[in-house]
Amino acid sequence: RGPDGPVASTRTNLIRLPTETAELELLPVGIILSVASADGLTVAEASNLLANHPTVPVSVLLGDGVLAQLYDDPALAEMFQQAVNDRPVLARPELRLDPSALAEIGQQALYQDALNSTRAAMTELGLSPTETLLPVDLALTTEGAQMLLELGIDQVVDICASSQPGGTITTPDGRLHVIRIDDDLTSEFAARSRAESRAHHLLARLAVRYETDRAPIVLGGPAMAKAEVNSLEILLSAVDQLGLLEAVGLDTAASGQLPIRPAESPAQDLSDLSAEISQTLDTIDTYESFHLTGGVSPEEIRAELLAALSRDLNPENRARATAAVAASMESALGVVTLAETESVTVAARRSTIPLTIDNSASGPRSVLLRFQTDKVDVVQDGAVLEIPAGTSQLDIEVETRSL
Repeated sequence: RGPDGPVASTRTNLIRLPTETAELELLPVGIILSVASADGLTVAEASNLLANHPTVPVSVLLGDGVLAQLYDDPALAEMFQQAVNDRPVLARPELRLDPSALAEIGQQALYQDALNSTRAAMTELGLSPTETLLPVDLALTTEGAQMLLELGIDQVVDICASSQPGGTITTPDGRLHVIRIDDDLTSEFAARSRAESRAHHLLARLAVRYETDRAPIVLGGPAMAKAEVNSLEILLSAVDQLGLLEAVGLDTAASGQLPIRPAESPAQDLSDLSAEISQTLDTIDTYESFHLTGGVSPEEIRAELLAALSRDLNPENRARATAAVAASMESALGVVTLAETESVTVAARRSTIPLTIDNSASGPRSVLLRFQTDKVDVVQDGAVLEIPAGTSQLDIEVETRSL
């Protein structure tokens, strides 16, 4: 209050704890802290928040563009890495790929390549990517769940904040545990009240939940991703100090054993592109043995193909992007050509004939020599040669079969 009356007001929730808090059974709470490159919790804000609570075992989820931001700013990356301090960073492919759709067309390796690439980038930045737990944002089919199990992933966390309980998806070779975010509790962060009031109301509801059900709770998802720093600070402080809550890893929260009905079909339909994707991958494998240095690399072309399969593209643009990758491959393989030559006269049983090869690439290429003839035996037939950029002349040794 001031001389003229009330200046400001606030209200909060008071949580009354039992006298002997040391004997309490704590309520397990798993927390997913989402970090954004634009809207939401920034890398700098997340770094300060995590540094303020170094022992709270939160899991960190990097949003679109965060890895690129960390690579571009080494000082920011170092600050973030030190604040995270070996806490788990949920690893998922940077591209929005549908694991069920790729499993349906038999392209599990593509998903694994994308996931491995993201994990490698995180490790290079000093972060600790999860190996057996994957965040997903869509329902999985049985084939999708089976593919993840084959990749060594036995737990997924649904970051869409589904209100369904956690449980397991049964596949022919095992069970995939699905961890569900508590959408009802996390939605407190999306309320219209002040940030402090939202956090205090959430804590009050957790205290009420403590009295009735002490099953593990997971907080995170879209609503929490937009939470203000003040709300998250209050939450982590309460978990750190309040004698009711115990922060736990997400693996501890995977307690649900009820069966979950998998999706009947993938969210994304890649069946029309299945043959073209398979053929393009075979061509990329061929190009990998052909390419040495210079020009577009096989890894870059695979990345282009993965980008074409992103769920961010509509079917028409996806088909166009996939066709563009195939055309790029044809062009890259066509850089080595044979120059037109006139007929050659062999005057002796053993002789050499000139062969002119043009390589229009910016680097050397590896080629396999094959000759079709019923008149001579070619010594270099079947040889693999490195052809430098530009024009080269080879002297091919031949032996006539008859004079």
